[in-house]
Amino acid sequence: MPSKGIVPTFQEIIQCLKPDVKINKIIISDAELRKIFDDVFRNCKLIKAAGGLVVNNKNQVLMIKRFGVWDLPKGKIEKNERIYTAAIREVEEECSVKGLQIVKKLPPAYHVYTEKNQWILKKTYWFLMKTNSKGTPVPQAKEHITEALWCSRQEVVQCLNNTYGNIRDVICNGFARGLIRPK
Repeated sequence: MPSKGIVPTFQEIIQCLKPDVKINKIIISDAELRKIFDDVFRNCKLIKAAGGLVVNNKNQVLMIKRFGVWDLPKGKIEKNERIYTAAIREVEEECSVKGLQIVKKLPPAYHVYTEKNQWILKKTYWFLMKTNSKGTPVPQAKEHITEALWCSRQEVVQCLNNTYGNIRDVICNGFARGLIRPK
């Protein structure tokens, strides 16, 4: 990491995130944050996605398992597609859940990864959705989804032990806002 008072570049931050580098903490001031984000945007291809935190009439949450990790249904927004339309389409495609209604827009999530030696910054737009569907979700195998389940609040808490940080944030946001009610 650069010395105090020098804003790190995207590449310097990535070097710090390698498994063999031990860091106790990184402190970034508000002034530095904008510069860092600008550098990230310059060095990454931006992909936009949309998805849903879906709750049924039994107050169960729709969870999927992809690549062995619990997740929420989401996917890339197609060209000229509206964000909320993409979110509903992705949930329907990935889980065969119908009758979806968007209740509330949730904060977006960002994550960075590599694909074919290129850095990708993915911005995912999240929506709280409700459904009256009584059907069993069907996982979309071609998207590497092996399970699609309606989970109780307690089961969702268990899924948090094996999920991504940004998915945990979306779910916890739903709990904190009372969007997913305790039974």
